[in-house]
Amino acid sequence: ACPEAFPVGGLVEQWSNSTAQLSLLSFLLSGPADLQQVFAASSERVMGVQGLDGTAQNHPVWACHSLLARLIQLSDVEGLDAVAPLLAAPLAACPELLLVCLAKCQPSWGPLHGRLVSELFTRFAMSSSPHNVATLQRVWSENRDLVLLGLGEVYRSKGIARVFELVQELGILLEVLGSRKDKDLLLDLAVAAGQQNALP
Repeated sequence: ACPEAFPVGGLVEQWSNSTAQLSLLSFLLSGPADLQQVFAASSERVMGVQGLDGTAQNHPVWACHSLLARLIQLSDVEGLDAVAPLLAAPLAACPELLLVCLAKCQPSWGPLHGRLVSELFTRFAMSSSPHNVATLQRVWSENRDLVLLGLGEVYRSKGIARVFELVQELGILLEVLGSRKDKDLLLDLAVAAGQQNALP
């Protein structure tokens, strides 16, 4: 069958046998590049992302956000150690693509979702490069709650000064202050903004 006709949805929908599904996905993801190309036929892919088009083309597997969503769900059932190693490669090769795909996934309170949020947001908050800012702006446009969750991770790891710088760079200070998501963060952020005369 041609790649366009491959039923990718059947690979990433919920199976009654999660162990067998994870085994198959692990086989495909650890196989040769031409085998992984089956995911390029998915209609649920990150497309047309400013600054990420080349990344999506070079890593078509991880442009498939339904794959990431199912792996996160499987980790909640099969365990973190069974799924996390599959994400080592995209975390190293295309973290921005993984973060944008994460923004399209339903939130999970399992350990893998939390680890991805922590690792990816901490990484992209480390510097104010145009690439990092553009990536986080894209994520904000897709899923504000995920960015707010990520800001909480930055707050705990880097402190309020970096959170203030980041929201200023993204132009989202007032939206974050109005979110009422993390009271400790918001209180410290409001104080920092007041000290910097950043409030209207």
